[in-house]
Amino acid sequence: MYSTRQRLVSERRELQSGLKKYARINEMALNVVAPGGLFVSCSCSGLVKPNDLLRSIAIAASRAKRDVSLIEMRGQAPCHPVSPFCPETSYLKCALLLVR
Repeated sequence: MYSTRQRLVSERRELQSGLKKYARINEMALNVVAPGGLFVSCSCSGLVKPNDLLRSIAIAASRAKRDVSLIEMRGQAPCHPVSPFCPETSYLKCALLLVR
């Protein structure tokens, strides 16, 4: 299993394997969400873009044979400023979805 203290993607070379891990974790979680339930998936890896996270959720939902709808996509609070010179400073992503 994956450690909660370890980032899944801390270097560019880990991006593809990390996204596969995100998909597997999301698949396991989706398998236990009741129909009509809410599902939250987050990433604090700066190299994982919002669309990467959503793609891993879509892969997970397909594998789990679950239909999901994105309710809201969130990012970090203003107290975590983003530098236009370093896109990786926009590192917190949170997807809220409805599971059917």
